[in-house]
Amino acid sequence: MQAGYTKETLAEAMSAIPQGIDGEELEDEEEEQISYFKKRAEMKRDKSKEPSYKSKEWVKQKKDRQMRQGRDVRDDSKYSGRKRKGRGVY
Repeated sequence: MQAGYTKETLAEAMSAIPQGIDGEELEDEEEEQISYFKKRAEMKRDKSKEPSYKSKEWVKQKKDRQMRQGRDVRDDSKYSGRKRKGRGVY
């Protein structure tokens, strides 16, 4: 007997202990995890469709977005978003 328990209270306490996890419940958890990884991969694929930072496409999208917001934006030219020579070389 454990301290402070009678036979009746000990039997009640033993019946209140939760059962262990079956194999079926583990499979459900694994399926949830797999679906999360699939969703994450889809999000990564969608993100790869966006133009890279400071590319011509990115600059064009930014100008279009700012025009729709009512801001003053310079007109596009053949030089919009071009790479400049000698940047990053020290």
